[in-house]
Amino acid sequence: MQTIKSIMSKYFNEISIEELIDCFERVKDNGDVGFIKFDGARMTNHYTVCITTPTLQWDMIRADESTLKVALIKVLAKYVEVKATA
Repeated sequence: MQTIKSIMSKYFNEISIEELIDCFERVKDNGDVGFIKFDGARMTNHYTVCITTPTLQWDMIRADESTLKVALIKVLAKYVEVKATA
């Protein structure tokens, strides 16, 4: 099984922010809830991306990162993993 870090390093330069947002839109299409927070008050990790669901019994998936792209990749990779085992 590939780790999130190996996926990120392999595809990071190839995937666009638009493609990641399209993937993030599928969270909504699945009936789940996702949000992106831009936090200018923080000195680091200005981007928070979260996914939660009203139907499954798992905690919120969350990433706080210095770039939106990294946060989206981390959260979406974990989301796919969780949904696959649900």
